[in-house]
Amino acid sequence: MDNMLPLTAVDMAARKSWAKGMLLRTDVGSIWDSIIFSDEKKWNLDGPDGFQHYWRDLRQPARQTKRRQAGGGSVMVWAAFSARGKSPLVVLNGRQNLEDYVRDFFNEEGIQMLDWPSKSPDLSPIENLLSIMSRQVYYNGKQLERVSDLETALFDAWDAIPHDTLVSLVRSMPRRCVEVVEKEGNKTHY
Repeated sequence: MDNMLPLTAVDMAARKSWAKGMLLRTDVGSIWDSIIFSDEKKWNLDGPDGFQHYWRDLRQPARQTKRRQAGGGSVMVWAAFSARGKSPLVVLNGRQNLEDYVRDFFNEEGIQMLDWPSKSPDLSPIENLLSIMSRQVYYNGKQLERVSDLETALFDAWDAIPHDTLVSLVRSMPRRCVEVVEKEGNKTHY
């Protein structure tokens, strides 16, 4: 399923320019290992985006699932990783402003922000990492009863991600950039 917003000509030009710039850097061999990829994601008790889907044998009865009013609850988290490891998974409550949290965290750690093209989740391997987590948290159509159960499942899924997965995702960045350039800034298969 395509989860990207439509790209305009300006978006595609910016994506292509960014990818070319990253590929032409003199430190391109080492730059990827020093980049921290981060994002936030909302997780629902009823499953990803609050809806359920699954494949079934049409000759068998459909699986019954519970539906709660407005999904019944959710958890917002922030996560980050690099080739060197993962951040702690941070649960963001309603009083926290994500942008302030990230800016403060990066300032405290002396981390410089990198310009990134908009509408480019395919260029951000954190999206792939969060997708891996989602498959584990909601495996086989799993629905959770309480927010505390969801938080536990999220922490367990985050902790279970092996280091070689992080390295593999970071190592995909040059290929992502090449594909963006080859596709004139259009969407990649990532």
